[in-house]
Amino acid sequence: MTMSSDDHSARDFESLSDREARLRAILETSVEGIITIDERGLIESMNLSAEQMFGYSEAAVLGKNVTLLMPPPYSEDHDAYIAKYLQTGEKKIIGIGRNVLGRRSDGATFPMHLSVSEVRLSRGRFFTGFVYDLSEHVATETKALRLGRILEDSLNEIYMFDARTLKLLTVNRGARENLGYSMEELLEMTPLHFKTEFTPEQFDAILLPLRDRQVRVVEFETIHQRKDGSRYPVEVRLQLDPRSDDPVFVAIVSDISERKKFQQELEGLVGERTRQLEAAQEELIRKERLATLGKLAGGVAHEIRNPLGVIRNAAYFLQQASNDTDEDVRESFNEIERALNSSNHIVGELLDYARDPQPNHTAFSADEALANALAAFRVPQSIHLVKESQPGLDCIGDQGQIERILFNLLNNAIQAMPHGGTLAIDCRGAENTVVFEIADTGVGIPSEQLSQIFDPLFTRKAKGIGLGLAISQRYADLNRAAIHVESAPGQGSTFRLTLPRVLEPGKAD
Repeated sequence: MTMSSDDHSARDFESLSDREARLRAILETSVEGIITIDERGLIESMNLSAEQMFGYSEAAVLGKNVTLLMPPPYSEDHDAYIAKYLQTGEKKIIGIGRNVLGRRSDGATFPMHLSVSEVRLSRGRFFTGFVYDLSEHVATETKALRLGRILEDSLNEIYMFDARTLKLLTVNRGARENLGYSMEELLEMTPLHFKTEFTPEQFDAILLPLRDRQVRVVEFETIHQRKDGSRYPVEVRLQLDPRSDDPVFVAIVSDISERKKFQQELEGLVGERTRQLEAAQEELIRKERLATLGKLAGGVAHEIRNPLGVIRNAAYFLQQASNDTDEDVRESFNEIERALNSSNHIVGELLDYARDPQPNHTAFSADEALANALAAFRVPQSIHLVKESQPGLDCIGDQGQIERILFNLLNNAIQAMPHGGTLAIDCRGAENTVVFEIADTGVGIPSEQLSQIFDPLFTRKAKGIGLGLAISQRYADLNRAAIHVESAPGQGSTFRLTLPRVLEPGKAD
């Protein structure tokens, strides 16, 4: 059977038609936009992806210049570029490809990658552009760059290090500046280089819950060591990013130096306030106890004073009726008199302590107050008295109460030297105060008892009931005065009474 030339022509046409259909199908299903133009720049064809990309239908752009799809300056230079290429063959984009801007039907521009191929047919040259929309890629890249800038500029220290080797991969500026290392130096290090409190085993124990997916975040506090050796406290928030083929740890680190400093100051303040509160509570308890003791002392003193009066009267009548020539009898009456005087002194102290005296603050001579207190004593010959007093000093306070304090301090000093010694008395002016100093060379006071000597009923003497210093402390408080003591066993004691001073107008010390 012989085929005619017409049959061959028909079969060639069908084959060509099939091939064209297949090519057309490929072009239409391509994700890239494909646009064909002639050598005048007029659009010959546009596939479906290009239609969607630019917002035009193929029918709307056929025969129109491709500059329709370009924003300036591309649209302004395109025709001249084709003409120059046709004349010189100089390629700027054909066969190369580059990123340019496209223009959609609504005038919006978008980034795209354009590569161009050239086809020469019998009816002329044709150029096919392959266009890939880079909008999502650029948006992702822009977002990544923005995030990178945020991380780089963060005030926190941010570290990324390899999950296997622990070598640092990147470190932001905040960390570099605080540690004092360059990026090049840090990329040769692991976190253990500046987390000096950890051994490798201890740091692995920190990372293990993240490696095993037991937790998403590990938080802890540690110390970072700078390049210069200085150290600072940090709070670390550590996560594992397992999404990449090479998992990495990400650490966000906060310098907590200021927070630690504030915390220490706050703890110190709380501690100080707690101590003050405890001291205030102790003082309140002491005052309540002293008030109760004062009431009891007053009641006891009144109950004792009446029988003492009866005893004194009875002893007086017995003395009158007895034979004064009997030495034993006279000594017995003298002993009764001394005992009554001692008892009356104790009763007087109890009543003084029980009273709630209201001070009468006036200006008075310091030298006069000291002289009045000394006048009440007959200093034993075994005690050497040394007295110095700065003249012209005036104090503010209740003179009677201040003289009672001086009397008690002098009395204690004399009683502390039963075998003699030196009693040194000094009165001098300071900037805004007058200081009375009474020092003895007596037995001294053990250090463990110094805090107790102003407590009522505390005494180290065979005589007395231990109210003299308690009364002195009360009077000092009432007169804005202070009593300080220094003492050591066998070396004596020094008591200082400090009072507000009256300064003469225009007179300086």
